[in-house]
Amino acid sequence: MGSDLEAELDRALVDGPFHLALSLAVRRRGLGLGRLQCRLAERGIKISTATLSYWCTGRSQPERAESLHGVAVLEELLSLPAGSLVGLLRSPRARPRGGRRSNRDLDLRAWDSDEVLQLAEPLNIPKRSGLQTLSIDEQITLGAVGGDQRCRVRQTLVALEDGANRLVELWQADEPGGPPARYTDLRGYRIGEVRWEADRGFLGTELLLDRPLAAGDTTAVEHVVHVPGPTDSTRLGRILAHRVRMYTLQIVFAGGVVPARCEAFHQTSLTAPEDGLREVLPDHIPSVCMVVTDARPGVYGIRLDW
Repeated sequence: MGSDLEAELDRALVDGPFHLALSLAVRRRGLGLGRLQCRLAERGIKISTATLSYWCTGRSQPERAESLHGVAVLEELLSLPAGSLVGLLRSPRARPRGGRRSNRDLDLRAWDSDEVLQLAEPLNIPKRSGLQTLSIDEQITLGAVGGDQRCRVRQTLVALEDGANRLVELWQADEPGGPPARYTDLRGYRIGEVRWEADRGFLGTELLLDRPLAAGDTTAVEHVVHVPGPTDSTRLGRILAHRVRMYTLQIVFAGGVVPARCEAFHQTSLTAPEDGLREVLPDHIPSVCMVVTDARPGVYGIRLDW
């Protein structure tokens, strides 16, 4: 029952309407409207229980600035991503050109590359995904410096529509001209169409689930990517094309050589400046790790200073 409610809430946060998303979030949190009204009052926000009830049933919706501020606080009280409820209130006429992007919208702008858009077109990457990635757990194992890389990727997915069965992964080589990465040990899906642009170092791989999912169904899939050496990466990570609840990146130094300094970073696109730099310290394995919750579209990774 809990997973069904979570899936229904996820869909409502993507497609609306506002009153459905709010009522489902209240149910999941297990707070009565009276209790919720008290929590708002503690923050200095005066919204009656009757008004909250009207919002939950669709009889009215927040419009004034004070009410919209109250909705932003409700997102926090209900453990929702910032902006998820407020965004559902924006009318199409008030939205910027191109519309509001949701968890279901794919955003390739983080690549900031015409080559990627050209690669994406023949792979028929949809503007809206039928599968939402809830979490990505990525473990990159490095051998000796300059050797091969091995990356194990585990993803949990939820279907946003009936018949969803398709993902497309894009990969970029450190240096164009070499051989492409290899996908092995697939669990839960198989490889479909593959596009390799050797002169530009871009690989597009279609991954097809073993069975189509019904809306609300969840699954966990896994694969290993072998990156041929020699590689001298100083930045390892992933570009996210849509919001992900949790992204975990672990880099294991199997060769025993640990960089002098490791820093977690974020970029809004590949050409944007790095922000959020913070040092991550190796453990006894040795490895370093970063975890990002409610990760928005963009670039996330760890910089290695050898």
